[in-house]
Parts: sequence; structure tokens; C-alpha cells
Amino acid sequence: MNKLIAAAVAAAFIAPAVMADVDLGPVKIYGSLRTAVEVASVSPLKGTALTDITDDQTRLADQGSRFGVKGEWKISDDLKAIGQVESRFYVGDSGEKKSASATFGTRNTFIGLNSNKAGKFLAGRHDNAYKNLKKAAYGVFDDNLNDTTDLTGKDSIIGRMGGREGDIVHYETPNLAGFNAQLSYNFGKVGEVQAPQLSLMAAYSSQFFDVGVGYAQLSDASYDLTGVKLSSKSDKTGSQGNESADAFTVGATAKFSGVKVSAVWEKMNSEYTIAPAAKVDQEQNTYGFGVAYGMGDWNFHANYAIADEAEQNGKKVADSGAKQFGLGASYKLHKQVRVIATYTKIDNDAKANSTTGSGFALSKGSDASIIAIGLRGDF
Repeated sequence: MNKLIAAAVAAAFIAPAVMADVDLGPVKIYGSLRTAVEVASVSPLKGTALTDITDDQTRLADQGSRFGVKGEWKISDDLKAIGQVESRFYVGDSGEKKSASATFGTRNTFIGLNSNKAGKFLAGRHDNAYKNLKKAAYGVFDDNLNDTTDLTGKDSIIGRMGGREGDIVHYETPNLAGFNAQLSYNFGKVGEVQAPQLSLMAAYSSQFFDVGVGYAQLSDASYDLTGVKLSSKSDKTGSQGNESADAFTVGATAKFSGVKVSAVWEKMNSEYTIAPAAKVDQEQNTYGFGVAYGMGDWNFHANYAIADEAEQNGKKVADSGAKQFGLGASYKLHKQVRVIATYTKIDNDAKANSTTGSGFALSKGSDASIIAIGLRGDF
């Protein structure tokens, strides 16, 4: 029955006129249902007022639910074609813009070729190489129990230039005695401005440790680092020029007796010129530490990240840093179902508005404490 359903879904992507001549190959349907009740307590910057969406809340917040179909088609003994359509949907967050805008193929969706000898090539929508370093080198931050404890991504402290890009070509080397490298290039846009991004990573994995480095470079656009949360500074009027941004990161994980300890350092730079010749040059260092431990059906997780105050033209920008701490535990009710409870604390300086992976909106200078209790089921 499962094979019949899988074939039927895959067949929906094949034009009826050619269905009889196409070998569908192995096709797999998969997904994950993830949601939690979040209780958020917000402390605003003194003298500022909160809006409904940035004030204390109790809400049902989706934690990264997704549905996908993937397949592979053998070309030769070493080469196969691969394809995937993965979509985001929301178990919770009803009425919010992100829930209403969930569409088909919003997550990793691509077609490509995979060879054990030559590596993997993909084209479509995919996580860039800079983001993939998280899984390869500082895995505790990739194994977050839920989005509420996630402190990586464009709205958070770590890995802000790592993302899922929609117009990407991506290459991964084969595993060479534990060594792996990736390169990706995105032809896409920042807002309405054409702004390509190059991303690279190289990592080594062994039984006892992982280590890796990553680099990302954005052209024809820049970011304001003084608020931690990235915000595009691209300007169609032409009053800004020579825009660029880049990031370099190093991460590592030690693994022993069911314990994983990860650490990561990242340096970001952003620059642009305001006509006629005023140059703005920003940089910021961020750091992260995480510990995870598995014991039977239990998993425990803790992480901490700090963003130093940004520098602009060689001078510190006061009150532009942030900190985040997360603590959590999960218990397996079934091989594919777990209950998860977490606590997250965010401390933003007056000019910063960093937030978690679940996207709780915070105004500049606001701090928050978030308790989340929920369920995750995978299929």
C-alpha cells in the first residue's frame, strides 16, 4: 500500500502523455509534524511601548513542520539522478502571514545528479554550503530540540548568512576518508535587488570529533550589523554603492560516551559607500557553545550564544550586542514520536532585536523568556 501511494504521488508530477515510458524509480514520502505551546514573557527597553505581536504571549507555534517527496533514478552503476520536492506547512501560527503564505516547494526542492566517485550536483532551492557547515562541524546547534531553542539563522546570533536559497547551484564532494567540501552559488535577490551569494565549506568528521570552516560572500547588497538581526541595506536609488557582505566561521564538536560538545566562532563584515564618498565598514564577532546528551529514550540539550557589540569604521557601536541561552529535554513516546520541553532566554542590547528560530517578534532592546512544550512526530 505504501509503495502504491508513493507511486501515485510521484506520478502527479509526470505528464500523462509520457507516464507509460518513465521509470519512476524508488520514491519516498516523508514528513515531520512539529508544534509547541509557547509561553513568552517580554521585558521591553525602558521607555518603549510594546505592540500586540511583541508583548507577552501564549501561542501555539509551529516548530518546523514539513512534507516531502523524493526519488532517485539509476543511470549507471555509479551515477543516479535525484529529485526532491519539500514543502513547509504550519501546525500552529494560524492567522500569521507566514502561515497564510506557506506554498508548495518552499523547502529544499531540487533536481540533480549523484555519483559516489564524483560527488553530488544540485540545482533549485537548497540550503547553502555555509548553512550546511552547522550539521557537519558544530552539530549540537543543528540538533536543536525545537525552533524555540534555535539560535542560528538570519534573525539570530549564529550563522546569519547560512540559509535556504531559491536560485542555487550546489556541489558536494564525495566523502573522502571523513573529509567533505561543499560549494554553492545563489543567483537570487535581496528584496528587489539582484544580489548573488557564494558559499563554501570544508569539514572533517571522525568517531571522536568533527571540525570545519565556512565562508560566505554577498555581492551588490549589504547588511546592518548593529542590530544583530540582518536587515538589507540595498538601495535602488543609487545613493549607496560598493555594497558587499561576507562571513567566516570555524566550528568543532567533540563526541564521547553519548555526549556532544560543540563550539563555533563567526566574524561578519558588511560595507557600502554613501554618495559621494563616505564609506561605512561594519564588523561583528559572535560565539556559540552547546552540549547534548542522549540516554535511552531521553535527550538533553543546552546552548549559549553571544554577539559582541558591532564595530563601525573601527569604533564600537554601543548597545549593539545580544545573548541567548537555551535548555531542553525530550522523551520518546514511540520510535517516531517525542515530547519536548524547552526554556529559552534572550537578552538584547538597546539596538538589537535578535530572536529565536520559531520567529517570535521582538522590538529593539526587548528581552524575552520563552517556555515551550510540544510534540514531534516523524514519518
